[in-house]
Amino acid sequence: MDLLTSAVILVACISVGLCGIIISGRRVGASKHTRAYVKDIQQDLNYVKEQKNAEIKELRHESLRLKGIINKQKQGPALTEKELTDGSGIGEVLIKKFGLGKYIKYLPKGTIEQVEKGIMENKDEIINAIRQNNKPAQSQAGQNQDSTSL
Repeated sequence: MDLLTSAVILVACISVGLCGIIISGRRVGASKHTRAYVKDIQQDLNYVKEQKNAEIKELRHESLRLKGIINKQKQGPALTEKELTDGSGIGEVLIKKFGLGKYIKYLPKGTIEQVEKGIMENKDEIINAIRQNNKPAQSQAGQNQDSTSL
């Protein structure tokens, strides 16, 4: 009798434990609607992530483009000998070489002529200064090409 009573008590405890696990699992577990809601939120987060990654790529591309423009402007204008010796239109050529050509239309009338007149008065000094500024840039470019061609 002792054995029979202990077996019944053991079976009862096991069945109560299993029932408790099943009931608590259903109460705690996510319902169909909750799972759908979580899935929608995950899709929204993925969409936002993709949009932000696209914006980051655009901003990186734009910043690289602007850095290139700034570096070109830092190097100064690369003028040919013909442009240096030819005096006519040098004001407009210089403005375009400095990357400001799109702003020519906003200059008051006669400004370019005044710039050209000032350039023609100091032509030799300006040509010498430009030649001195162009030579180091060319020699540095040659050194960079030699060091990268290993």
